Amino acid sequence: MLIDLQMAPCTENNLNVERSIHLTLESEMNQEEILWQQKSRIQWLKDGDRNTLFFHQTTINKCRSNRIYKLMDSEGNWLSTPQEIEHHVINFYASIYQSTSPTSNAFDLSFIQKMVTP
Repeated sequence: MLIDLQMAPCTENNLNVERSIHLTLESEMNQEEILWQQKSRIQWLKDGDRNTLFFHQTTINKCRSNRIYKLMDSEGNWLSTPQEIEHHVINFYASIYQSTSPTSNAFDLSFIQKMVTP
């Protein structure tokens, strides 16, 4: 119906009907989203707040997704032991934040023109 309406001549009535269809569709999609949110809450309230398999599986899956099991270094080698990964990450960030031309005066303000007279 919407495709037929969009192919029809552009009249005020057709535009109003199309707007109405879009608003109805948006409303239906919002209601479906609310339904899925409510279903997930029901599942959590039913199973998740006790020491159940559901609660433990949820926690275990979250922990698994928050781990780094492998890391590729800049040369394309895979690092898989925790010690290798730790060493590589520390060296990587140390090299990023290491200054290549350190100066004793970090704030050289000599280029700022004095505006206040004594």
